[in-house]
Amino acid sequence: MALVVKDRVRETSTTTGTGTLTLAGAVSGFQTFSSAIGNTNTTYYTIINGTEWETGLGTVAAGTLARTTVLESSNAGAAVSFTAGTKDVFGTYPASKALYKDASGNAIGLGTVAATTTLTSATGLPLSTGVTGTLPIANGGTGTTTLASATIATQGYTTTATAAGTTTLTVSSTQLQFFTGTTTQTVVLPVASTLTSGQRFEIHNNSTGSVTVNSSGANLVSTVLANTTIVVTCILTSGTTAASWDADVQGFTTSLPVTNGGTGAATLTANNVLLGNGTSAVTFVAPSTSGNLLTSNGTTWASTAPVASGSMTLLGTVSATSGNSVSLGSLNLTSYTNLQIICKDIVVSSASYCFISSSNSQDLAHWAVYLQAATPVVCEGFVILNLPTGNFVGSGGTQANAGAWAAALCGQTNITTATTTIYFRLSSTNTYGGSGSFLVYGVK
Repeated sequence: MALVVKDRVRETSTTTGTGTLTLAGAVSGFQTFSSAIGNTNTTYYTIINGTEWETGLGTVAAGTLARTTVLESSNAGAAVSFTAGTKDVFGTYPASKALYKDASGNAIGLGTVAATTTLTSATGLPLSTGVTGTLPIANGGTGTTTLASATIATQGYTTTATAAGTTTLTVSSTQLQFFTGTTTQTVVLPVASTLTSGQRFEIHNNSTGSVTVNSSGANLVSTVLANTTIVVTCILTSGTTAASWDADVQGFTTSLPVTNGGTGAATLTANNVLLGNGTSAVTFVAPSTSGNLLTSNGTTWASTAPVASGSMTLLGTVSATSGNSVSLGSLNLTSYTNLQIICKDIVVSSASYCFISSSNSQDLAHWAVYLQAATPVVCEGFVILNLPTGNFVGSGGTQANAGAWAAALCGQTNITTATTTIYFRLSSTNTYGGSGSFLVYGVK
């Protein structure tokens, strides 16, 4: 049932007494109560019968009008017991129910606003007498009745000692939340629907443990590391997930760990090179002496003096005699970039091999130089082996009899920079001739 007010609603009635009127139909040019107001709805009415009159709130039914509440009448405000005659019955807008402006343009005649009424504009509303209660924060107020209380409610702070427990925030919680102690804590943010968009909380983790911040639906919003501050802002006033919140890191009082995207270091030394160190703080390589190079030993990096380019050191010599060998001993191969084997005045009369390997034996899987000739020829040449792989780099040479020299080649040796003892020997089954020698140099 609703209160309905319509224009040009007018009927007649011959009902007497104080009861419900039976309506006789619309006056020409007007509407009936049933068609305009609607059955079961209420409306304001006026009844006139000569000097008898009554204004009130009536309830409409099919062809009838119940006089529910009398507002004013010729019977001192009480229901009129109408006498015989044809009554004029019409819809009206009683002055006692009217809302209008005074001469200054202020709204008057409001009376008491019902608790369920939505007030969107109220110019001239007397705040001291016309408004009661406290406007909640959720409705744009402060939730308090004094300025001091309002300041505390919106910008005050709360300190909590971490205890591996849970701190549940609500719409009335203070904006600043400080956590102290030596362990962890979980913070549950307020239900987003109780907040206004843009409402925020600052969470200062002054403890040595981490503080986990969850939405009201137990979804992770952020993990606040020790000595870190974040601001969480409500960006969606619905839902219970992390999507209702925005979290921003505001500051640190200690180094940000590598596991959270930092370096783990409080300072970075000027002009040093940073080295990764797993999940630990980064390490540094200082420039050291002017002219140094950043070099790798296969494990890490260091600032070292450059090696003189092109210098060669004789490491060993074997003569062109079957099975001849020499131990090069334990060499520091990390100081060389290549090994170079030089063939000097070798007389070749058959297919022959020269080996450089980690074992003092003929090892056809790891030969270094292979020479072949159908008739005796004198050969000179070289073979270069790369360190630390031992792979062939290049070769070259000359021979006295064109066509008799096949090649000076390098196969795959089994030496690396980690080899402890190295041997340099000739094939035990093939001879090169009666003269000449092989020399091995370390090249820097």
